[in-house]
Amino acid sequence: MGDILTSDYSTKFTGSDDTDNDEPTSSQNLQPIAMEQVIVRNLLSQGYQGPQILTILEERHGIKMSIRTLNQKQKLWGLQQRDLPQGPPPMIQASIRSSHSKGIQLKEIQARLYKKTELDVSIRTIQRYLQQLNLRQQKNNLQDGKDIEVCIEF
Repeated sequence: MGDILTSDYSTKFTGSDDTDNDEPTSSQNLQPIAMEQVIVRNLLSQGYQGPQILTILEERHGIKMSIRTLNQKQKLWGLQQRDLPQGPPPMIQASIRSSHSKGIQLKEIQARLYKKTELDVSIRTIQRYLQQLNLRQQKNNLQDGKDIEVCIEF
């Protein structure tokens, strides 16, 4: 019998040595889920809530799911409200700090927040954010009805 050469087998078995597996690997399965998680975490940190998140997921990322599915995934990922960092999101925090340093009143802060972030935040929420950031709103004595002479006496 003669020696078996590699070229003898090449006609019988053509193709690469790798097996063709139609099933995606586990890392390929996790990528869309991990991406969803990152997107949802980011949206939650910006102050968006369920219905707003669903709209953004569908319009910007082509991900469609029900509110129930979103809630289940949030629970699975540990993205419940109680698990998220407390206090205003960084974008809102920066706007409030900037407005506070300029001495702007609550209604004006509310208007600026809506203009910058498109989030309609209530006056009470702004007051709570100020408290969480250890910022105090100075009283405007002139708006409170005290005239200039009374203000100077303080």
